[in-house]
This record gives sequence, structure tokens and C-alpha cells, in this order.
Amino acid sequence: MERTILLGINNGFPLAWTRRLYLLSAICNTLAGISFIIREGNLFWLILGVVMLCTGIFGIAYAILAFSRKSKYAPRISLNEGLVYIRETIMKPGIEISWGKIKNIRMAYNSITFSMPDSEYEFSYRANADTSLKIKAAVREMAELKSIEVLGG
Repeated sequence: MERTILLGINNGFPLAWTRRLYLLSAICNTLAGISFIIREGNLFWLILGVVMLCTGIFGIAYAILAFSRKSKYAPRISLNEGLVYIRETIMKPGIEISWGKIKNIRMAYNSITFSMPDSEYEFSYRANADTSLKIKAAVREMAELKSIEVLGG
């Protein structure tokens, strides 16, 4: 059994709508940039068009990478029988923690601390209340299956 929960951003909208809004604004930015490049002869508007085109393309890539379940770069927490996989941001690599190494789990407001014999890993996240509850419920469920003590929550 594998559960994956995307972190998204803390804006109160469902993840699908957040992705659509990011895509829409990025496409509008890209089209405005192209329009400025094609129609304007003034150097200022030409430079602004190039900047808008670049930020629009970046926005489209970000919307696809950050808010898609299929993306390996999307910030998420994935739980399966063998390990916990946490990716906090697009730019940082993900962290894998084996369930066998975890002694206990401490939950607090928007953070989860995994205690292992030689170290601790604190997973702090910014998410809306629904996403936070889903994360904590999924971690608690998998920890109970593995007989790992869960504190707080």
C-alpha cells in the first residue's frame, strides 16, 4: 500500500485549482511577453517582453513540476511498506527513511519528527488544514502497522 500526499502551497485552494491558476497566469504572462516583443519598437517594452516571456515559461514549468502527481519533483510525502519518502521543495532532493530505522514519531503543528537511533529528522511543512490532517493520518496509520510509537498529533 502506497500513499502519496502532495504538499502544494498554503493558499486555501484545492491542489487542482492551484495548478490551473498557476498555468493560466503563466500562459497569460507568456502571451503578453510575446505580444510586447512582436508589437513594440521601444527598447523598454522589448526588454519587458523578454522578461515576461521568460517568467511565463518558468511559471508553466513550475506549475507542471510542482503540482502534478506524476512529477518526481513535486513536494510530497510518500509512504509505503518499506520507507517514508519526503521531498520538501522542488530544488532539494528527496529524503528516504526506512521504517525499520524509526524508533518513534513526534507530531506537532505542521511538523513531524522522525526519531532514529543515531539521528532525528524534522519534516516541517506549510500546508492547509486538510492536507496537514491527511499527512498526519497517513503517517499515523502506517506507523501503527509497523508498531512504531506516535507521540502528539
